[in-house]
Amino acid sequence: MFIINFAFPMILLMSRDAKRSAPFLIFVGMLIFIGHWLDVFMLVTPGTLGDHGKLGFFEIGMFVTFLGGFIFWILTALTKRPLMPKNHPYMEESLHHEI
Repeated sequence: MFIINFAFPMILLMSRDAKRSAPFLIFVGMLIFIGHWLDVFMLVTPGTLGDHGKLGFFEIGMFVTFLGGFIFWILTALTKRPLMPKNHPYMEESLHHEI
């Protein structure tokens, strides 16, 4: 779990170019999300189900449902707030900054 949730994303996100690529950030975010879900699944399942715990259609369906709810919640919250700050003293410079 340490490797999936911490070491692997940290190594992948060390370079500046990796943090500027939206598809790469989505991949790393999904990796962290799946790793966290797997961590919680492995912590809860043995204590509640014992030997009968398995990864089946119900568990995958719950993961997809949770993922959909999480994405819906985040996107709904993003639509209610402005994504650009107002009256920031360096906003005009940062919008026209070229590498």
